[in-house]
Amino acid sequence: MKPLSDRPLLTGCAALCAAALFLRGFPSAVKLILAAAAVLGTAILVFLSLRRPSENRKTILLPFLPLFIGLAVGLFSSWSYFDLAAGRILARGGETGTITARITDISYRSETSSVFTAEVVSFRGEPARFRVLLTVSEECAAERGDYLTLTASLSVPPESENGFPARTYYASRGVFLFAESASDQPVALTAGKPTVTAFFSDLSERLTARFRLLLGRDKGGLAAGTLLGRRSAVPDNVKRDFRFLGLSHVLAVSGLHLTILTGGFLLLLRSLKVPPTARLILSILLILFFGFLTGFPASVVRAGVMLILLLLSRRLGSRYDPATALGFAAALLLTVSPGSALDVGFLLSASASLGMIVLGRPLSVSILQKAAKKRPVIRFFGKRLADMALTVSAVFFTLPVTAVCFGELSLLSPLTNLLFLPLIGLLLPLSILTVLTYGSFLTPIFAEITGDAAGLILWFSDRIADRSIEPICLPADLSAAALLTAAAGALLLFLYRVLIVARRNPPQNRLRPALLLTPVLLFVLVFGIGTAAGRAQTRNDVRLAAVNFGKNDYLLIAAGGKTLLCDMSDGSYTSLSRAASLSAEALGDASPDALLLTHWHRRYLSSVSRLADSCRLRCLILPTPYSDESAGWADTLSSLAVSRGIEVLFYDSADVSTVDFLDCRLTLSPIRFLPRSSQPLTTLAVEGNGRFLYLGSGTASDSEAVLSGADLVWFGVHGPVITEPLVGLPANQAIVSSQAVNDLLGTDLRTVSAADRPYVTVRFSADRGDG
Repeated sequence: MKPLSDRPLLTGCAALCAAALFLRGFPSAVKLILAAAAVLGTAILVFLSLRRPSENRKTILLPFLPLFIGLAVGLFSSWSYFDLAAGRILARGGETGTITARITDISYRSETSSVFTAEVVSFRGEPARFRVLLTVSEECAAERGDYLTLTASLSVPPESENGFPARTYYASRGVFLFAESASDQPVALTAGKPTVTAFFSDLSERLTARFRLLLGRDKGGLAAGTLLGRRSAVPDNVKRDFRFLGLSHVLAVSGLHLTILTGGFLLLLRSLKVPPTARLILSILLILFFGFLTGFPASVVRAGVMLILLLLSRRLGSRYDPATALGFAAALLLTVSPGSALDVGFLLSASASLGMIVLGRPLSVSILQKAAKKRPVIRFFGKRLADMALTVSAVFFTLPVTAVCFGELSLLSPLTNLLFLPLIGLLLPLSILTVLTYGSFLTPIFAEITGDAAGLILWFSDRIADRSIEPICLPADLSAAALLTAAAGALLLFLYRVLIVARRNPPQNRLRPALLLTPVLLFVLVFGIGTAAGRAQTRNDVRLAAVNFGKNDYLLIAAGGKTLLCDMSDGSYTSLSRAASLSAEALGDASPDALLLTHWHRRYLSSVSRLADSCRLRCLILPTPYSDESAGWADTLSSLAVSRGIEVLFYDSADVSTVDFLDCRLTLSPIRFLPRSSQPLTTLAVEGNGRFLYLGSGTASDSEAVLSGADLVWFGVHGPVITEPLVGLPANQAIVSSQAVNDLLGTDLRTVSAADRPYVTVRFSADRGDG
C-alpha cells in the first residue's frame, strides 16, 4: 500500500483519468453500477476508519480512499456527459424546426454555402442549449457572436467519413448534431455583442494574415500553424509531408509551444529585474492569454495547468512532482470537460508528457550520471544524448495513440522528431518576435530570419518526405491485440515494481530505466510479427476497392505494394479526395501512387493539382484528347504534373487501350457518346489473378456482350442513364453503385456503399486464382 499512501493525490487523479478515458464506452447502466460501488466503498472505508481508529487500520484502508473517490468522480463525470447530456441532444436527431443559434466559429464561406459552429439558444420556440455544426445554403456574412434564426433539420454526424472518425472528432468539441438550413427558407441575421472569444479568434486570424504577408504563403502558413495551431493556414503539401514524417503533432499547439513561450517571457522578466511575485502573476496571465488566443484546446489547458503548478511550487518553495501535476491537470480537465477524453490533441499531449516522466527522465538521469565523471567531450555528448532520450521517450509513448486515432504509423517518427523539434523550437520564438516588432524598423530583420527558419524546415521536410517510406496503415484488430499485449506488459511491470522492487531498498535492486521500454517493445513485436505475416500471405494478391459518392465512381487497385486510383467522375475534388483517402482504410496503403482518368472534365485542372498536394502521386495516366477543349486541358494538366515531378503517360482514347500496372492489366474501351448525351460511355476491365469489369454506362445489350469471363461486374452510375433491364446475371457476380442503378436495371444487386462503409473490397488471390 506504500505507493498509494505516498501519493494520494496522484492515486485519485490516476483513477479518475482511467475511469473517464477507458470506461467511456461502457453501457450507461454499468457506469452507474461501478460509480455506486465506488461511492459505497468510500463510505465503508470512512466508516471502518472512524469506528475503531487505529494506525494499522488506517494504514491499510485509507490509501484506497482516493482510489475510490477518483473512480466515482470519473465515472459520474463521464456518465453525465456522454450518456445523460449527449443522449438528450442526440434524441433530437431527425427533427426539423426553427432554431436561433449564436455563431462561435467560422469554418468556411462560399457562394453556395457557409458552415459555422454555433450554440443553439432556442429550438422550436423553446429555450435550448446545445452545439451544432450549422450549414447555411447560401453565402452568409455572420461573424462570431452574431445570431442566426432559420429553419433547419438536425442530424447525427456519420460514424466515419472515409475512415476519419467524424462523430468522435465533433463530439470531442461538444458537437453532437449537424444542422442544415432549408434552401427555400429565409435566414435572419441579428448582430450580437462582442465577446472575448470572438475578439481572440479575430486576433488569431489577423496574426495569421500578418504572417502570410511578411513571410509568404507557405512559410507564413507554417509559422501560423506551429504558433497558433491554425492547421487551415498550412498548405496541403506541407501537411502531407509532415504526415509522412510523423510530425503532424507539431501543427497542434501543445506543451512545447507554451513552455518555449513562457520560458522566453521569464528570461525577459528576469533581465528587467521584475520581482518574483510579479513574474509569477505576469506568467500566469501570459498562459491565459495564449489559451484564449488558441481557443483553449485540451492540450494547451493540460500544459497550462502543469506550468502554473510548476511556477507556484517554485515561488512557494515546495516540491514539484511532475507525475502528480500531470495527473491533476488531466483529472481537472476531464472533470470540467469530459469530451476531452475524445480529443486527439489532449491524448497526444498527455501521452508525450507521461513518456517523458515515466521513461525519459529515468533514462536521462541515468545517462547524465554515467557521463558526469567522464571527459568534457563525453559530458557534452552525454547531455545531448539525455535530451534525445526525453524526445524519443515522448515519441514512443505517443505511438499507440497515433495508431488508434489515425490508423497509421510513421516509422521515421522518432528520427524526424529529433531533427525537426529543435528547428521548431527555434521557429516559435522567432515567430513571436516577428509579431511583437510588427511595424517597427526591426520587422524586416526578424521577418527575414523567421522566413529562413521556416524555409529550412520546409526544405528538409520536402526532401526527406519525398524519399521516405510511406506510413504503415494499422489494421484495427491487429492494433488492438498489440495494445492489449503492451498493457499487459505494463501491468506486470507495475506489479513487479510494487511487489518486488519496492520491498528491496538497496540501489542495485531498483527498477532499471531500460525495463520501462518493455511495453513499447511488446507493442512493436506483436504488431510487427502480425503485419509481416499478413503481408507475406497476400503479397501476390490483387486487391480492389469499388467506391461511389453520388454520381461519381472510383476504383482503387492495389498490387505489388502500390495503389492506382481510377477516376470515373465529374472531376469534383471533394469526391476525388474522399476516394483517395480510402486507400488507407480499404487497402492498407497510405496514399495512391498513381491516378488514371477515364475521360476529361474542366474540373480536373484544379482537382488533380490539389490531390497531388495532399497525396504522393508518382504517375498520372491520361486519355488522349478527343476535342479541342480537352486538348487544352491535357496540355495544362501535363505541365502542372511535370512541375510537381509527376510522370505523365497517355493512352489512346479512340481505340481499345491497355495499361499495365505492376501485376495487373487494365483494358479501357474507346471514348464514345450516346446521342444527346455529354457523358462518355466507360468500360474498364482489370485482370490479375481474376477479372473485374466496370461498366460506367451503356445499353443492356452493350453490357451483356462483355460480361463473359468476368469474376465480378460493377454497374456504375456516372454516365448516360440505362433504361433497358438486365436479366440473367447472378447476384453474387455483380454490384451496383446505388439503389437507383438497381431500379434502372430491374435488378436487386448489392450496392457499393453501405451504412457502415462507403466501399466494397475485392481480393483476387494468386493461391486460388479466383475472386
